[in-house]
Amino acid sequence: MKEYTRAVEWLCSQVPMFQKVGASAYKEGLENTLFLDQHFNHPHTRYKTIHVGGTNGKGSVSHTLASIFQSEGYKVGLYTSPHLIDLSERIRVNGEPIEKKYVIDFVEQIKPFIVSKHFSFFEITTAMAFSYFAFQKVDYAIIEVGLGGRLDCTNIISPILSIITNISLDHTNLLGKTISSIAQEKAGIIKKNIPIIIGETLPETQEIFSLKAKDMNSIIYYADKEKPLISSHRMENGEWNYECLSYPHLKGELQGEYQPKNTNTLLMALGVLKDLGIKISSSSVYEGFARVMERTHLRGRWEILKHSHPKIICDIGHNEAGIRWNCSQLKKETYRELHFVLGMMRDKDIDSILPLFPKEAHYYFCQASIPRALESMELQKKASQIELLGEHFPSVEEAYKKALEGAGEEDLIFIGGSSFVVADLLSYLQKSLPIRIELPSSKSLSNRALIISALSGGSHLLSNLSSCDDTRVMISALQKPMLEGKETSIDIENAGTAMRFLTAFLAQSKGTFFLKGSERMHQRPIAPLVKALQDLGADITYKGNYGCPPLKIVGKELLGGELSISGGVSSQFISALLMIAPKMRRGLTLHIEGEMVSSSYIQMTLGLMNYFGIDYSWEGNTIKIHHQEYKMKSYRVENDWSAASYWYSALSLSALDTLLLEGLGRNSLQGDSTLLELYALLGIETTFDEEQNFVLLRKKSTEVKEL
Repeated sequence: MKEYTRAVEWLCSQVPMFQKVGASAYKEGLENTLFLDQHFNHPHTRYKTIHVGGTNGKGSVSHTLASIFQSEGYKVGLYTSPHLIDLSERIRVNGEPIEKKYVIDFVEQIKPFIVSKHFSFFEITTAMAFSYFAFQKVDYAIIEVGLGGRLDCTNIISPILSIITNISLDHTNLLGKTISSIAQEKAGIIKKNIPIIIGETLPETQEIFSLKAKDMNSIIYYADKEKPLISSHRMENGEWNYECLSYPHLKGELQGEYQPKNTNTLLMALGVLKDLGIKISSSSVYEGFARVMERTHLRGRWEILKHSHPKIICDIGHNEAGIRWNCSQLKKETYRELHFVLGMMRDKDIDSILPLFPKEAHYYFCQASIPRALESMELQKKASQIELLGEHFPSVEEAYKKALEGAGEEDLIFIGGSSFVVADLLSYLQKSLPIRIELPSSKSLSNRALIISALSGGSHLLSNLSSCDDTRVMISALQKPMLEGKETSIDIENAGTAMRFLTAFLAQSKGTFFLKGSERMHQRPIAPLVKALQDLGADITYKGNYGCPPLKIVGKELLGGELSISGGVSSQFISALLMIAPKMRRGLTLHIEGEMVSSSYIQMTLGLMNYFGIDYSWEGNTIKIHHQEYKMKSYRVENDWSAASYWYSALSLSALDTLLLEGLGRNSLQGDSTLLELYALLGIETTFDEEQNFVLLRKKSTEVKEL
């Protein structure tokens, strides 16, 4: 949108931006912020806020909190800085960037006094964020401190909780040259009667925070002393597995070496938020931790851009503490040679930070495309004095390309030293890659995975679940608390898949259930499934018209045994029986009579069951499953191949030559994955990248082969 580009360019030309020019854009005092706040009628008072400050980790903590709140179903605003590629990244609602039209209208509205008041870029974007969240009627907004705390623009809010992740040396020219002076500034976000969480304490910071909290009559929690996180270890895919009393086997998607410390802070925060009466279910915590990047689009935190041949990683760590963590994690990587694309800002303590980098690496010194960037030749000269050797390049793009040329398949390329180096890299990659399509996740796999995981007791290990109504209703039903001695009512609305799968699932669950839906759902036949379950020992009665919902289900252990069912019934009836078969005392031998409808969906069900540890045999029209236990495993739902078909068609008919479709695998359980063979006849070549989890579609010819 050209109007949006012009609005942002005008804004940048009129007001100083800290990320570009540094200290000259930093403005002490809240006079301008309060002026804007009054002008827009105090928008931040119309929703609840959580304030997150600290030197490192505040971005990860903010994004993870937003992901958890989104998983709970809240409408969530997220304000962070700096942006990596586009201004709209700073301001998100439920993961979606601010509407471009809102930015255009906002800039137009403040033009009359923007120059006369000498606003900073951050003052304007903060006012924009607060106003946009009110416009969007968010329930909660997670607000990340920009710089410091006491005099930061965001510090006009009255949050329900404040968090300070940690304190280390950064922006010393503005916040002070000692840990104590920086802590004093950060402590400025501690508000009267508002609880405060300190993620990590140091001897020189604890007294500062304690005295400030006492002065503000605020309850203070020290996460590193309470230690809600018991232990952590890396899984094979590089993600973290956390052990804590409240959330056993908690899987964290963010891979940085420092993430366990962030998680300890987050767990402390979740406990305090629950004490404040905020509803946050365990499943939302599991889902929120597992889907941070997908839900909030967080980037640049130990982000693996390519898993091998060569492996490529970037991270925005830019101060002493962040660089230490990155170098520590690099030591744990396996590679033949390390290639380091490095750039830094002029206002950093270069002489203190450079000695932290490994000498056993080939360096590609570069210069980010902002005025604050240290010239690459000067960086190379300083680095060479402590035996960090390499070439210098005028841009991140050129340095990165040279690193790609020099790296072997067993090497590692790391890009970092500054968030602006990572920003330039991601901007270059975005421009150079084909159009990338984010497909919805598979509804069919999501619904089956939810039932299977509930049967295994491990539903918290699922990720990338579909956001469709069927899946939403299924999640809600499986989370429904069962009251002993009382009937549990479950409304599945119009979700046909949920009605069928839950009928079988509840038949073998402990409790009494009333399973209902919409008026139209009460007209849809379910008799073949109910009859089959009754033959296996289930206690199900119709509470409306015979053969249709609603149903009363008294759950109990099912005997199982042999059963015959018509192949002409819905494949979902058969899948529902198969998924609960391992829980039956005698297992299940299912004879399918006649031709099967949608056998590919039955294959999908059995394939997913097998992934979760279930053995079965399928000979002819007979499927046998003996009594056995599902194994608790993590599972990421694949994206939807049916949705992919539209993009295959679009490419074949458009002027484009390539497309990237995200989240699709070669060995898919989805029957529609065979469409790639059909489109191959239409000249569309499909290439799988298993590591990056996408397929590349390339138009090879416009000649249509005989079908």
